[in-house]
Amino acid sequence: MPAIISLIRKLRPLLSNWESRDVREAERTAVTSRRKNIASLGDLQRQRRQGQRGAV
Repeated sequence: MPAIISLIRKLRPLLSNWESRDVREAERTAVTSRRKNIASLGDLQRQRRQGQRGAV
């Protein structure tokens, strides 16, 4: 039984490293998708402004 406990203690840091890496990756993808959304929103606003200018 103690051997299992020591093994878990050895493996726990590896697991936490894994989890933090997954979280970082998820944050990175969220940031890039947010940037893309902001960029597309800027394009939409630009198109709308050009459309208004053309209509006037």
